[in-house]
Amino acid sequence: MKSNLFYFKFITISIIILTSLNTKSQTNTDSLIIKLNSNPVDSVKLKILTNLSYAYAITDLKKSFTYANQAIELAKVKGLENELLAAYKVLGKICFEKGLMEEAGKYFILCLEIISKNGNKLQMAMANNNIGATFQSTKKYEIAENYFLKSLQLLKEYSQEKKDTILNPYIINIYNNLAALNKTRGNISKAITNFDLGIKMAETLTEYPNTRVALLQNKGLLLIDQSKFDEANLLIQKSIDIGEKLNFGYGLATSYMFKGELLTKQGKTREALASFQKGYTYASATESHTLIQKLSDQLQLTYKTLGKSDSAFKYLNISIEAGNAMKLQETREVLDANENKKIFAAWQKEVTEKQKTTTYTFWTILGTIIFAVLLFIGFYLNKRKQHKRVLLENMEKELALQHLELEKKLLETSLEDKEKQLANDVLYQIKKNEIIEEVVSKLLHQTKQSTGINKEVVKEAIINLGRTTEENVWSEFEIRFKKVHSNFYDNLQLKFPDLTRNERRLCAFLRLNMSSKEISAISGQSSKTIDVARYRLRKKLGIANDEKGLIAFLNNI
Repeated sequence: MKSNLFYFKFITISIIILTSLNTKSQTNTDSLIIKLNSNPVDSVKLKILTNLSYAYAITDLKKSFTYANQAIELAKVKGLENELLAAYKVLGKICFEKGLMEEAGKYFILCLEIISKNGNKLQMAMANNNIGATFQSTKKYEIAENYFLKSLQLLKEYSQEKKDTILNPYIINIYNNLAALNKTRGNISKAITNFDLGIKMAETLTEYPNTRVALLQNKGLLLIDQSKFDEANLLIQKSIDIGEKLNFGYGLATSYMFKGELLTKQGKTREALASFQKGYTYASATESHTLIQKLSDQLQLTYKTLGKSDSAFKYLNISIEAGNAMKLQETREVLDANENKKIFAAWQKEVTEKQKTTTYTFWTILGTIIFAVLLFIGFYLNKRKQHKRVLLENMEKELALQHLELEKKLLETSLEDKEKQLANDVLYQIKKNEIIEEVVSKLLHQTKQSTGINKEVVKEAIINLGRTTEENVWSEFEIRFKKVHSNFYDNLQLKFPDLTRNERRLCAFLRLNMSSKEISAISGQSSKTIDVARYRLRKKLGIANDEKGLIAFLNNI
C-alpha cells in the first residue's frame, strides 16, 4: 500500500503528458470569445470552442462542458473527425483531472474508436494508456492491464519502425503501472519482471532520473515485503545516491523511510532511527502531510522502542497534526469530487433535454406544415384560422403546465440538495468528533505517565476539547438545519409545545432520516439511549409503535 503513492503518481503524470500532446494550452477566455463571435470558419471555430472548454475547466466546470459539447456537435455535423477527436480528448482530460474516472474512460474510448480508423500507432498507444489509467484508478485491474499491454506493444512497434528512443519514458511508465497492477493482484514474479524491465530501460536515459528513483524504490519495497533484505538494500541505496545527486527531496524522504523500515525489520533500531530522521528532514521541506505523518509515526514507534518517551510523544503529536491535515484535505477532495459529479450530471441532463427539445421542435414544425397544407386544401381559410387558434391555446396551456411542473421539480431538487449538504455537514461533524475523541483518549493515556504541571495542562486540554466538541456541534447543526427546514421547529412547537429541547433535536435528526447509530455518534449518547428516547417520543406524539410511521409523521410537519 505504501508504494501506491508512486504508482498513482506515474499514472497521473502519464495521462497529462500523453493527452497534452494534442491539446492547446489555456488561453485568455475573453479574447477567445471575441474570436468566436467573429464567425470564423468551422475548423477555426472548433479549435476556439475546444480551447474555451479547457480554459474554463478550472473556473466554471459546467461552462467548460458546454463549450466542449458545442465543439462535438459541430464536428459531427460537419464531419470533421480530427476536431471531434480533439474535443473528446479535452473532455476526457478534464474529467480525469476532476476525478470523474468513468466519464473520462468513456471519452478516451471514443478517442480510440476514431484513431483506430487511421491506424496511427502512436495515437492509439496514447489512447490505450489513458483508458488503462482510468480503469486502474477505478480498481478494474484486469481491464486496465489489457489496455496497458496494448499500449506497450504499440509503443514498441512505433519505436522500432522509427528507430527512435524518444518514447522510452512512456514505455517505462507503463512498465511501472503494470508492476503496480501485478503487485496488487498478487502476481509478485510478474511485478518484479516489470520493474526490472523498467529499471533496465531507465538506466539508458539521462533526462528522467526521477523515474529511475521511483522504480528502484518501488521494487525495493516489494523485496522488503518478500524479506529479501540484501537485494532491497542495494536498490534503495541506489535510489538514495541518485536522489542526493539531484537534490530530489521528495524521493530522498521516501527512500530514507523505506531504508528505515528495512533496518527495523533487521532489528537495527538505532540505524533505523537515523534513517527515519533524515527522511523526516527531507519530508518537512516538501510539506507533504502524507510523508510527514508516515515518518513521524515511524519515529514515534522507534523512540518508544528505545525507551525515549519524550521524543516519542513529540512525534506522536506531529503525526496527529499531519493526520488531521490529511483528513481535512481528503474531506475537501471528496466534497469537490461530489460537486463535480453533480455538475457533470446536471450538464448531461441539460444536453439531453436540449436534444429532446430540438427533435420535438423539428417534428412539431414539420407536422404543422403538413397540417397547414391539408387545412388549406380541405377547408376554408376561416375554418383553418379558427383551428390554428385552438391549437395555439392548447399549446399555451401545455407550456404553462410544463412551466409549473418544472418550477415544482426545481424546488424539490433545491430542497434535496440542501438536505444532502446538511447530511454531509453532520457526517463531517461526526468525523471531527471521532478525531477529537481519539486525541482525548491519547491525552488521557499520557496523563498516566505525566506528573505535576504537565498533568494539569493535559487535563485542562481534555476538558476544553470535550466542551468544544459538544457546544460547537449543537449550535452549528441547529443553524444549518433551520436554513434548510425553516418552519419545522415552529410547526413542531405549535403542535407539541410540551416537547423538551432534546426531544426537538431528536425530531430534527429523524427528519434527516438518520439512524440511531449516527445520532449516537454526533450526540455522544449510546445507541440504546437513543432507542429509548425514540420510543418515548412516539408515545408523546401519539404514534403507534412503528418506526416508519414516526419518520413519515415528522416529514409531514
